[in-house]
Amino acid sequence: MKNIKFRQWTGSEWHYWGFYNNLFTNPVMDTSFGDGSYPDSLMFSGSTDSNKVEIFEGDILHVQYSDQYNADDYDAYVKVYSENGCVMVDYSGFGEDYKLSVGDFIEQIEDHSLDDDWSVVVFGNRVENSKLWDKLK
Repeated sequence: MKNIKFRQWTGSEWHYWGFYNNLFTNPVMDTSFGDGSYPDSLMFSGSTDSNKVEIFEGDILHVQYSDQYNADDYDAYVKVYSENGCVMVDYSGFGEDYKLSVGDFIEQIEDHSLDDDWSVVVFGNRVENSKLWDKLK
């Protein structure tokens, strides 16, 4: 069975839930966090970063590479969000604006990078780095 994983911020730590490792773990159903609603469930993208860290909706990625086609260096932060059930990134690169799934985004970076000189790393997330999250488009 494919892993279907989510995480929720409980106010002090991440709670992971869903179907993974052949088990089902329940979400947090406690409404005592924040405004009395259930904590948001943020979806796993199915991809990992350059350090094998899982990428979730709500993460901020630090992207660096040298473009073999334009001889440009790219160094930027992008946010990971969910749209219509797919975990996506908006990305400006290679002379165009893109809206891609996280997996397609990483493949695009690999394909355009010079000599595997690239990295996509989870830098933070919308909870623990809210000021940076709000600055990003």
